[in-house]
Amino acid sequence: ASGLEERILRGKMNFQNRGYGTVLHGQVAAGEIEEEDVPRLLEEHRQETLERYGLDKPWWGRLIPTLVMVTTFDLGETGLFMGQDVWTTISEAVPNTLTLIGASMILSAPLGILLGASTARKAKTRGDFFTALLSTVSYAMPGWLLGYLLIAALIRVWYSQLTFYGGFASSVSSFSVGPVHPLFDFLYHWGLPLLSLVLAALGFWTYQSRSTLTTIAQEDYVTVAEAKGLSRGMVNRRYILRVGLPTILTQVGLVLHSTITNSVAVEVIFGWEGLGHLLWSVVWSGGLNTYGSSGLLLGIVYTYALIYAAIRFTLECLYITLD
Repeated sequence: ASGLEERILRGKMNFQNRGYGTVLHGQVAAGEIEEEDVPRLLEEHRQETLERYGLDKPWWGRLIPTLVMVTTFDLGETGLFMGQDVWTTISEAVPNTLTLIGASMILSAPLGILLGASTARKAKTRGDFFTALLSTVSYAMPGWLLGYLLIAALIRVWYSQLTFYGGFASSVSSFSVGPVHPLFDFLYHWGLPLLSLVLAALGFWTYQSRSTLTTIAQEDYVTVAEAKGLSRGMVNRRYILRVGLPTILTQVGLVLHSTITNSVAVEVIFGWEGLGHLLWSVVWSGGLNTYGSSGLLLGIVYTYALIYAAIRFTLECLYITLD
């Protein structure tokens, strides 16, 4: 209704018409058609394209075909990366984003759950107080702000040869002194982006697991398990943590939403060439009203929705298994 979809369709139509015009002029040069036939053929092709894309109808008449167009990433060419269609551009950025989000969740979830579990049976102790305080601060601190703080605190000291922006998206080591060990190269490029997202998500996992497991630790069956003489570690794993994990995972939508949101800014801050960096490039270009940028923006937003839904579905399957 806003006209975004129509700009995409008209851009695709004009792109096809230009291609058809090039073909016609080639046929004129080859003597296959007369030059005076070109305007008529171009107009006929334009009318056919208008009808094919439904541009002769109001936007609500194009609703279903538009949904098919979006879900199949049939969004035409990009304006920022000429020579590639929208699907190719997005598919090149998706692995980097999935890797960053996935790695941050794989690191933050077990650490946070174990940290929360370790303090669940130490309520009102000094360690429990500091854990609750740190998890609250971590949960309230957005990943992009952590990224800026880490840059200010670490890069200026350790990576002084780098500029303030960039250097983390490249798979080639930026060290100027000979070859480096793959581990150091990994930490050099991944360390701060991952740390920004992990620290922001760690507070959620710690806080949720601590709150849930503290209640479970007070149940009668836990007391009975201890009375049987089971070790503290076994009681924590089998009678507290295993019972509480499904409940903790039901809250994962909150941290997942936060992680995906933070990843956009973190990618921009550290030059991580994923969907977030691509989104920033589209917005920063100032060409949102153009055909290529409109299609690319729509495709990026749709891809983020797919990522969110896919991870939620995976976690729901895990929830059923854990239950």
